[in-house]
Amino acid sequence: MAVQFVDLQFSSGIKTSVDDKGWTTATAQLRWNVFCTTPEDNEGIVRESSLLPHEKSRHPYFRQLRCVGLDVSRRGKLMFEVTADYASAPYKEGSENGTQTPISQPTVISYFTITSEEPIEDDIEDKAIVTVNGEPIEGITRPISDLGVRLQKNFATFDPASFYLYIDCTNSDTFLGFPPGTLRIANISADEQFYTDDDGNSVPFWSVSVEIHARKPYQVPAEKAWYKRVRHEGYWVRYPDPFGSSNLTKPAKAVDANKMPVSKPVLLNEDGTAITIPDNSLSVEANWLLFKVFEDVSFASMGF
Repeated sequence: MAVQFVDLQFSSGIKTSVDDKGWTTATAQLRWNVFCTTPEDNEGIVRESSLLPHEKSRHPYFRQLRCVGLDVSRRGKLMFEVTADYASAPYKEGSENGTQTPISQPTVISYFTITSEEPIEDDIEDKAIVTVNGEPIEGITRPISDLGVRLQKNFATFDPASFYLYIDCTNSDTFLGFPPGTLRIANISADEQFYTDDDGNSVPFWSVSVEIHARKPYQVPAEKAWYKRVRHEGYWVRYPDPFGSSNLTKPAKAVDANKMPVSKPVLLNEDGTAITIPDNSLSVEANWLLFKVFEDVSFASMGF
């Protein structure tokens, strides 16, 4: 007689409640379907299984929570439903007898610069970097610098599933004075630590750090600072209708003056036609395509 296997059905996030004396308790819950080998297996067999938590065992994800109760209910001859309730030790936000606790400490903010050498395709005036004949010049680079922001704050609890949703997202709200769209979360880390309260108890807390990269908009509006920006060029173009209508032809292979397929991409107008290069032109104003590749979220909801 034994538990054959367990199937996790439900996992809640962390919930907090505050009593009338200001003590906060964090709770979470897990629920499984449990399958036994014989109909004679009873509740006691299920409770003793090593595949399930026991009283005071840690939550598998939220390590500051411990199991405070296990409810076992039979759902069939060979199946039980098991619900485990988890809770943290009660804690108070703020100070204890005038002494600041780690959880009451303010957010620590630091700034740094991130610089990389990146290829560029236009100059500061938005002119395409091309020859006098309109041929793109490759291999030109310039330093691109972002401002890095590191936030560190202590929390009584940490929900990795919630913070995970912020990674590689941009800000939908104004955050730290930066307008929407200019910030991207690059890294999140969290370490469980402990402090001793006035009663000599070891109280767990989490030191959470978030690294944010702030991008200066480069010839785009602030809300599109993290959009992917590429020059509008290609090997296919549209041509004016040879029969005189205002419509354009379907895309066709771009050809040179000798009616031969081009070996380099040609610059395109917004409608897909080739940009006409004026005689003796020293610069060409290119068109650019913008693509949104990051999701927007509210950074204020992280709690820093």
